[in-house]
Amino acid sequence: MHEIVPVFAQVTSKLVERWNDMISNKQGAGIDVDLNGWLSRLTLDALGQGVLSYDFGALSDEPSEYVEVFRGLLADMFTNRSPFQMAMGNLMGRMPTLISQYLLGLSLQATDRFQRFMSISSKISSSIISREKEAVRLGKPHSKDLLSALIRANLRQNSRESLTDEEVLSQMNAFTIAGHDTTSSMLQWVFYELSLHPEVQAKIREEIKFTKAIKKVQELGASEFESMHYTMAVLKETLRFHPIALNNVRLADRDDIIPLAYPVETASGKKVQAIRVRKGQTVFMSQYGYNRIKDLWGKDADKWNPERFLNEKEFDHSKRTIGVFANLATFSSGVHACIGWRFALLEMQAILIGLLEHFEFAPATANPIILRKQSTIMYPAVKGEEDRGAQLPLFIKPVL
Repeated sequence: MHEIVPVFAQVTSKLVERWNDMISNKQGAGIDVDLNGWLSRLTLDALGQGVLSYDFGALSDEPSEYVEVFRGLLADMFTNRSPFQMAMGNLMGRMPTLISQYLLGLSLQATDRFQRFMSISSKISSSIISREKEAVRLGKPHSKDLLSALIRANLRQNSRESLTDEEVLSQMNAFTIAGHDTTSSMLQWVFYELSLHPEVQAKIREEIKFTKAIKKVQELGASEFESMHYTMAVLKETLRFHPIALNNVRLADRDDIIPLAYPVETASGKKVQAIRVRKGQTVFMSQYGYNRIKDLWGKDADKWNPERFLNEKEFDHSKRTIGVFANLATFSSGVHACIGWRFALLEMQAILIGLLEHFEFAPATANPIILRKQSTIMYPAVKGEEDRGAQLPLFIKPVL
């Protein structure tokens, strides 16, 4: 996984070059840019290079057909749904597993864009699978992307344990769909907060300089990231304060009793310490709510404050028992936790460092009000322009 960081840095440098060219052409101190569009393109190229060793060309002037189809795919699949698709979604949770999977297929097939995406993605992934199998046969050095690593690990297994090519394709499609818009939106909230807190930007730049000097390196990698505690605190705090998914849904597979960390008062006024759940019931879990509990995160839990993760000794860690990262609910928990959380963290660190080294971020010239809007994921939108979908206009200028 650590070998992928230079790939992220290289892709980020392309965006740095594009922005510098745009600023030079304007012949001014800086320019307004829509971070939603640019970070969406950047993270797609990062995924392509890091997962598939494939250049989608999202940051180029002429993006490929794959880019045009994939852009906004997640939102299109789950927000612009027809009555038929919504009906299928409501039925799925009430049907046996096999029937639910069939209904899900019908629902997704109704989205033309999803069908085009699957067709193009399968062609790309199939060619990569063939390439890697041939490379293994000839004893060539392996590529550093995740798909190549999965294929090679798969070839080392016996036939009963190995995945079929179709299963490998499905894993990669799931990783790409789930890992693109989420990482892009998360980074947008990071830069949104940084645009409001220039002093935090300055601290990160100082940490970058210090780390390069103390480690005696020109480029920062995963091992250097581990010592950059302030930069990580900024990411942790944004993951806490702006969780991409506000809640999660689970279906109880048996009768159970869920103990509560804190007593809850019911509508009748009774305080309960546990909740009884029946088999087949749907359980909604609020990542947003957990990440704002003041007993866990402090009295200022409703404020963005990276310093809290530098002073964690003040908190009772015995109360923080969920989450695969930093005791946050953002990546979920247990066997259903986000499978790509480590990949996403490395990607966000590399992009954040790569852009902050070269640019200062501030609110856009018109100073629009940025709203949180929720579809499948939480995205930024401009007040009064909600019909235009996700937007995050910010002002950028080169670091002097």
